[in-house]
Amino acid sequence: MIVNIPTRYWLFLTFFTGCISLVVLMGVGIFLFGEDLLTELNLNTGKTPTPVANNPLPPRPGPIIDLSALPVEAELEKVVPLRIRATDTISGLRSVEVYIDGKLVQAPQLLAGQQTAQVNFGYIPTVFQSVTVTVRAVANDNNDDPSDDRISEAVHVFNVVEPRDDGTEAVEGFDLLIVENDDPFELALEFGVCPTRLVQANPSLAAIQPGQSIFIPTDGDLRPTTYEECQAIGQDTIDVINFFNNPTLGIRRTFLTALYPIDQRYGITPGRAFECSSFFTGVDGSNRGCSSDKPWFHTGIDIGAPKGTELYSVSSGTVTWAGSFKDWIFATSGRDYTDECFKFAGSEEPHEGYGYMVVIETTLNGIKYEFLYAHLSVISVEIGDKIQGEGFVIGRVGSTGCSTAPHLHFEVRERGSVIDPVKFLEEMTANAG
Repeated sequence: MIVNIPTRYWLFLTFFTGCISLVVLMGVGIFLFGEDLLTELNLNTGKTPTPVANNPLPPRPGPIIDLSALPVEAELEKVVPLRIRATDTISGLRSVEVYIDGKLVQAPQLLAGQQTAQVNFGYIPTVFQSVTVTVRAVANDNNDDPSDDRISEAVHVFNVVEPRDDGTEAVEGFDLLIVENDDPFELALEFGVCPTRLVQANPSLAAIQPGQSIFIPTDGDLRPTTYEECQAIGQDTIDVINFFNNPTLGIRRTFLTALYPIDQRYGITPGRAFECSSFFTGVDGSNRGCSSDKPWFHTGIDIGAPKGTELYSVSSGTVTWAGSFKDWIFATSGRDYTDECFKFAGSEEPHEGYGYMVVIETTLNGIKYEFLYAHLSVISVEIGDKIQGEGFVIGRVGSTGCSTAPHLHFEVRERGSVIDPVKFLEEMTANAG
């Protein structure tokens, strides 16, 4: 039998069935995801919504501690130079403490806002053991609130070994590594060594560069000294200003009252000034009264500087020579000149005499002078060039010819005879004043 159901009832049944299905689906959804959904909509009054945490700023770094100059090992009962540097460029250091095997040995006083502290001191190990150096550096962005402390610690361990015996008579002292911005003379004073003594122990000091070492002759006495104390005993003959940072300053004689364009650190070493020398110069010193232990004569002054340092003229004039020493000798005397300068450690080609050199001639107060610049690596002028005043770049420092390290050999010749360059420069300065 077929039952006819009115259309309006079919519509009602369809709507009713759909509503039931929707309620069932909502119930299943609430059962599975309702809590998370209500929490997200803040509708779950039974629980407090968990707040979303803000991303915290990363902690600011502590000071940088540099222990790269500390030794890998040390000899028993020999001085060990301990050198520590701490730096904080954010707000400055608050304190720096150095411990040896847990015992506080150094805590330098710091100025407010001081960004770098360097600690230098000697340590003498007395027993065979491993030595632990611990450095603690503190910086603070708000000195009134210790919770703002930024702290760094660094540890270095070295072993104590038997003293080495190479068969030679030992000189008391130690090697000291030079790093960027060091002033060797200031460092030496901290170990009780005066400038003159430091130069005597380090003949190539004028050309020292960061990464190299100098010898500190302490004789076991580590008491710090000062320039004033050194002057009182005649051991401060050198004025040192900003050794590495300023290319026109450095080692120079204290009696020089002015800086000259060529002054790139005077290397004041025995036989390297205008005087008798035990070092071979090629000039017989017997007619100048030189003794048997210093039979040679050095006809100029040596000015140590890194290879490639620009050299400047000290006066106006005309370039009368720009080339090799060998060719200059032939041009001026008609004879060949050869020398075995390659035997000198540090000598560069051409291996003879002054190597590459420049001579500038000028007339001052009716007197002819010649200025000779030797051992150049690069020549920047040509024969016949006119030099207009001092400070003109004529070349660059080198180690050509008979040279053991990069430096400038500077001579002054008056009417063809060599004279003391330092005295000439002093007179030149006095006349200019």
